[in-house]
Amino acid sequence: MDRKTVSSLRPSRFHLAHVPGFVRAERFQSVSEPNKVLSLSVWKDNESVKAFLTSEEHRKAQRESMEGVFSDYRITVASADRVFSPHEHH
Repeated sequence: MDRKTVSSLRPSRFHLAHVPGFVRAERFQSVSEPNKVLSLSVWKDNESVKAFLTSEEHRKAQRESMEGVFSDYRITVASADRVFSPHEHH
């Protein structure tokens, strides 16, 4: 996947900004496997994620992605127990 294609995959903050519980989204391209892209989205809580994943808006985006961009994808929902920062002192 070339840089232009990856750039076109940037999540639309404006598109998701109205979704309750959405905080931010980023995309990363693998350096070892250029056709692999990681989309990371941060949500306020699990309920917000569940509501979005079951919405018609999300299902439509999935269909469009499979028809025109991705040959396969996987959604993993995870939570962070702790976020470490180099400026954090214990």
